[in-house]
Amino acid sequence: MADRTDRARGVVLKKTKLGESDLIVTLLAQDGSALKLVAKGARKPQSPFSSRLELCSVVDALVAKGRGSLGIAREVRLVSGNAGLRGDVDRIASASLAAELAERIAQEELAVPRLFDMTCAVFERMGAADADGARALAAAYLLKALSISGFAPSLRVCVGCGAALPETAGMVRFSHVDGGYVCGECGRAIESVRVAARTLALAEFLLFSTFEEVSSARPDAQEVAGVLQLCRRWIEVHIGANLRSFPFALGSTRPRP
Repeated sequence: MADRTDRARGVVLKKTKLGESDLIVTLLAQDGSALKLVAKGARKPQSPFSSRLELCSVVDALVAKGRGSLGIAREVRLVSGNAGLRGDVDRIASASLAAELAERIAQEELAVPRLFDMTCAVFERMGAADADGARALAAAYLLKALSISGFAPSLRVCVGCGAALPETAGMVRFSHVDGGYVCGECGRAIESVRVAARTLALAEFLLFSTFEEVSSARPDAQEVAGVLQLCRRWIEVHIGANLRSFPFALGSTRPRP
C-alpha cells in the first residue's frame, strides 16, 4: 500500500540525530499538537533540508505517513527562517527556552489552541529585540503557554483562603506546589517561599499583556530574571521538566564587567 502524504505547517522545536545523516524533527503544528517526522539525509551539507529545518523556523512540509509512528519528510519549504534569532547568543537562548517549553507541552494528536500562533509571534518579536527585550518576551511566553495549558499561577489571590494580595506588600509568600500567592495567615500551614511582591506584579503584567506591550514596556532586567526563576521552579513542579535553556537565558542577566 502506498504511503499517504499530507501537508503540514509547523514550527521547528527540536532536532534529534538519527543514524549517520538523518534527523528526527519535532514540529509544533498549526493546531498546537506535536508532529514528529524523519528528515532523511538532513545532516548532509548538500541536503535541501539542512538550511530549512533550523530551530524556530516555520516550514511547510509534505509528510508521508506509513505504518510507523513517525512521518517521513518528502519536501520542506521555508516559510519564515526567523534568522534574527540566530544573530545573537542572548536571543537564541531566550528563543530556545520558549521552544523547549512548547515541545514539552505539545503532544501528538492533541490540539492546544493558540499555541502555534503565539509561538510564531514571540519568535518574530524576539528576532527584532535586544537581549533584555528577548528575555522579557521569553518570560511572557512561558507564563502564557503555562496558562493556556491549564497551569497558570495565582498571582493576586491567596491559594489558601482567597484573600487579595495587599497593594502595599513588599515581600510575600509563594507556593509552587499549592499554586501561587499565599497570605501570611495561610503561610503558617502551606509550604512556601518568600518572593518580592513586585515579581508577582511583573509576572501578572507579562501574562496579560501582548508581546508588543511587553516590548514597549522595557521591564527591569533583574526583575525579569526574578520572574524567570519563578517560572523555572513552577515548570519543574507542574510540568516535570528541567529546561536546559534556563542557565543560558539567565546567565546573561548577571552584571557585566
